This record gives sequence, structure tokens and C-alpha cells, in this order.
Amino acid sequence: MIDIFGNEISNIWIENIELAPCRRYDKVLDGYWASKCAKIYSTKTNKWLTPNYRNKNSADPNKRKSFRLTIYVPAGTFEDYNHFSKHGTTCSLSCDLHQLVIDAWKPLDFYTHEIDPPITREEWINLPANARLIIRESLVIDHIESNDGTIECNRLDNLRRTTLNRNERNRKDASMSVIVGNELAPITFGEMVWNPVSQEYDVNVSFNGEEGGEMFDKLKELSEYKQEPMGDILMDILKKGRDEQNGTEALAELN
Repeated sequence: MIDIFGNEISNIWIENIELAPCRRYDKVLDGYWASKCAKIYSTKTNKWLTPNYRNKNSADPNKRKSFRLTIYVPAGTFEDYNHFSKHGTTCSLSCDLHQLVIDAWKPLDFYTHEIDPPITREEWINLPANARLIIRESLVIDHIESNDGTIECNRLDNLRRTTLNRNERNRKDASMSVIVGNELAPITFGEMVWNPVSQEYDVNVSFNGEEGGEMFDKLKELSEYKQEPMGDILMDILKKGRDEQNGTEALAELN
């Protein structure tokens, strides 16, 4: 494992599990280690740490799927951040589990080529320092396949860095093909997200390519004809499409 200065940091093994040093804000968190399978170990207490749900009482079910841990670091470790200090010597730091895992095994400065969209190592190095800071603070961690609220979903191979926009648009059950005439037209769905204002679920839908554009136009025409929101019409059509007997034939309504 290489730190941000190019120095080698030795990993450790606990119970046949390889662990890399945890990091936060580009600094190694002394005494804390993360595995690729989303386990966190403290050599301060010689124990595996138990993550807690970040917002277990939230009305948004997606927020109830996030795990956090409390990490303790010496006061003054992060000069530009204020954290609760105990007796002026130790500060508590609340860390997301998925952030600890990806930062431990894939420090951003050495893995920009895996960002979606990617940035080459050369491009990253040549960026102004403030531009790198803006990018670093704008990235989010996406659960590639799914996040069903289990710790296992935070394993390294299920995580990627991306932009907020791409995270909302592309993740989780990201593609679905539907029939328009005799051709396939892809529709891309994001994950359903609870909207606390409308007290309803929102979902981002993308109509891709020429076929997707044609479908959008037909859906718009149908919306104007029926005087109903496009989203409501699309959801009604998709519900019909769930019937295996009907399959995608329900979308013939768009024609």
C-alpha cells in the first residue's frame, strides 16, 4: 500500500483477513484498519468495530442503509476541521463505512483513473491544487451493484467514486429494454429516492439514443392527450409490463 507521499505502508493480517490503514482527509488514521470485505479493526483495542446505521430512524429508506463508525484521533490531527474533543487530547470522528473502505484500499490520488468519469494520473497531477480539492470534495461513493442495507454491500469491489449526477442517474438496476414498434429502445432508471417535500418517491429516468428519443416524444404526446403527468403514465405502463403474460407488450400503448 502506498501513501499520498509515495511511501510504502505495510498492511496487516488479522484472522486471515488482510487490512489496509484507514484514512480520512488524506491522513492515515493511526490504529484503524479496513478490509476489502468491509470489516474495520482497531489495534488500539484489538477488536473488530461494529458499524451503526447512519440514520436508522430516517423516513428515507436509502439513508437507513448507510453505516457509520466513530473513530478517535489525537486533537489537532485535522487543523481545518472541528471535532468533539475529549479532555482536549482526543477527538471523535464520525466516518462512513464505505468511505473508510475505498480510501484505505484505493487512495484517490492514485486511483483517479477509476473515477466515473476517469481522470488520468498525469491529468490529476497537472491540475491546480484548488481544482483537485474541488473534485475531491464533489465526488460521492456509489454502490455499483446494489445497497440492500447490509455491511457486505460496502465491500471494495462494490464501490466506485463518481459524481452526484452520475450516481443518481446510473446506479442500481440501471437498464431496462422496452419495445417501441419492432425495435428495442433502452430506458435507464436510477434508484428510487424518498422526497421529504412531496412525501413521495422520486426516480430519475433517462431515454437513451434515437429510439429513446422517439419513445419520449410518444410519451409526451400521450401525456398531453390524457392530460396526465408523463411520470404517472410511464409508471402505469411499467406496472402493466410487470405481468409476465403481457411482458413488454404493455408498451404498445405508446404507439
